Amino acid sequence: MGVTVSDRSDRGEANALGLVLIAPLAIALAIVVLWTGRKVDTDAQVQAASSAAAQSAAHQRDASSAVRAAQATADAMLVDVVACAGGPSVSIAAANFRPGGDVTVAVSCSPARADLALSGAPSATFRASSTASIDVYRSAGLP
Repeated sequence: MGVTVSDRSDRGEANALGLVLIAPLAIALAIVVLWTGRKVDTDAQVQAASSAAAQSAAHQRDASSAVRAAQATADAMLVDVVACAGGPSVSIAAANFRPGGDVTVAVSCSPARADLALSGAPSATFRASSTASIDVYRSAGLP
């Protein structure tokens, strides 16, 4: 029961080959996972911001207050510089702003990609639109 010793030397070629082939693939996979995660996160944030901005606008008493409330809500929700670099772009359709009407808010933003620029990841702009109904029984004249 002795130990068999081989006279062939192991120079580690398989380890070097594995490192050369596997390391770049692992780095590329990590970059794909990071970019996909950022896309999903940004899309969810933009969708939530548009919905909240539409609800906020629908609770206002007049169209000008609705526009201000929607902009403020979207700005407050999209403060993450990585998810929405440069802040959101918000457009409000309040032409049908009356009791029983509706208000539509569209939000768009682009995530930062400076940390993924070397990967060649394409730039993207995420857009979401939400509509909120204005209460039918609300009195337009009350403060």
